[in-house]
Amino acid sequence: MQGRDGFFPEESDGARRWHWCGAKGTLALTNPSGHPRRATFRCLLGTYTPGPAHLRIDGAGLGEDLAVAPGMMPFEKEMVLPPGTHQVRFRCTAAPAQLHGRTLVFALYDPVLEAR
Repeated sequence: MQGRDGFFPEESDGARRWHWCGAKGTLALTNPSGHPRRATFRCLLGTYTPGPAHLRIDGAGLGEDLAVAPGMMPFEKEMVLPPGTHQVRFRCTAAPAQLHGRTLVFALYDPVLEAR
């Protein structure tokens, strides 16, 4: 997995790792094998600012509309991932916050792609 276009570099507190993102971001999921693989994508999701918001996730067999808020909401989805690299697009409606020269909207905590 690799964050692109909208995701900031990984941060960590020793127990957790996360990527903040603006209103839109793209994550690349890679299946290095030569055949489709069953996989599970897991993470925790949360916004920076309070208030109701929606997060849309599209690509690589994912098509999800989620209600998100501050804190860490678990997300888990099984998929069949074809060989190669696939783009997963995130769009979030949460209010943006400015912090240290960055516009933060939502975070992706502890992302894991587990192949079976």
